[in-house]
Amino acid sequence: MVVLSVPADPMSAPRLILIVPGLFTPPIESDRNLIRLRAPALQWVVGRGRVVSHNEDSVESVVLAVGGQSTQSPPPAGAICRAFDTGNISSECCMRADPVPLRLTRFGLSVDDPRLLALQPDEIQRLAQALAPVFESRSLQLETPNSLRWYVSGEIPGNGHPSSAERSFGDSVDPCPPTSEQRSWWQQLVTETQMALHGSPVNTEREERGLSVVNNLWYWGSGRFDPASRVDGLSVWGDDAFELGLGRWLGIPAEPLPDNASNVLSRASDRSSVLVVDRSYRHAGDSVSANNWCDRIGRFERAWCSPLLAELRYARLSSLAIIDPGRVQAMIDQTTRKRWWRRPVRVDNLINQINKSV
Repeated sequence: MVVLSVPADPMSAPRLILIVPGLFTPPIESDRNLIRLRAPALQWVVGRGRVVSHNEDSVESVVLAVGGQSTQSPPPAGAICRAFDTGNISSECCMRADPVPLRLTRFGLSVDDPRLLALQPDEIQRLAQALAPVFESRSLQLETPNSLRWYVSGEIPGNGHPSSAERSFGDSVDPCPPTSEQRSWWQQLVTETQMALHGSPVNTEREERGLSVVNNLWYWGSGRFDPASRVDGLSVWGDDAFELGLGRWLGIPAEPLPDNASNVLSRASDRSSVLVVDRSYRHAGDSVSANNWCDRIGRFERAWCSPLLAELRYARLSSLAIIDPGRVQAMIDQTTRKRWWRRPVRVDNLINQINKSV
């Protein structure tokens, strides 16, 4: 016997906003595998929903806007992420000071993935001791809660780099933040930081073992966070310290990102807003083959799009928005899903449609 689910009241069903940076970035190469790819739910959402270009390329700014907070450029990632890593919720100015390995290439300095460092607790402690005089002389405080995210707090002029080091992987970079405010202050800070790191025995030992060294700190996300009133019924799911830290600031549910939509949907209440941030697709189209890109689209289809579309059809979800910051936003709700004359979009045509709208 087949048992059909009873549709819920669409007026009381939750709405879900899915922020997926990199999802709609096409691969650098194109072949017939793109034509053969089938992602029925995603094609249906794009075919019947509203697709518009999305101009804000900062994931953090989009998260703040969805969370009902005023956006500032750049977003105060330091203050927000620190709330997750240390539990410190403070109105003081704070910035990220992430340890990074810089590498000299034929085109200049390039940032490698900081996760390759795999710093050990004793190495972090010794590096922090070497850096302490650099910050103490400026009445700043350095916090090193883990191997990836470090923080500097105090009176900081300017904003530092406009985004995280992750956004610059593989690109030629200037270690000094491109700020016009107090540029000499930043240049001196970066120079002293590099000198302190160069003189640390930690890096000497790592070089002898053939490991990447910490030769710079990536200063970004400087500012104070002054939260507005929280959005009633909002919950946040993600794996980054920014969205999880925002949850702590606002006093709203914030949970680690699950593998698929089932856990999210089972805990969503009526008339709630659910924000999901999945950053695992950020580099989905960068330097990958069409086959790998198709595999990632298929993973998104199975884990998120297909189950969420089923909930929408049975009115257990009032609306679904899929946002790739800086590229496109696709939104479908109880009204647009009934536009029967709009047909699903083939994936290779989907790429062309998205590129035209960007």
